[in-house]
Amino acid sequence: MSGDQFISDKAVKERIISNFGGMCTEMEGAAIAQAAYVNKIPFLIMRAISDKADDSATVDYPAFEAQAIKNSVTLLTAIAAKLG
Repeated sequence: MSGDQFISDKAVKERIISNFGGMCTEMEGAAIAQAAYVNKIPFLIMRAISDKADDSATVDYPAFEAQAIKNSVTLLTAIAAKLG
């Protein structure tokens, strides 16, 4: 799901799941997708999920960032291998 706010409240999360079936949220990807679609430009948006949007976020950002980088490189390497 994409929207105009950072979701950190469990009640808001449950409402999104109930109303839309969303499994995660982000704020920028839909705008990029829309602009790419309108301009007929292929695109891929990769996001790293940093918390469960339920008031339990206790993220050690440097550790999260390092893991997100590792996972992104692994994913992009696998995608590139399939394209190449």
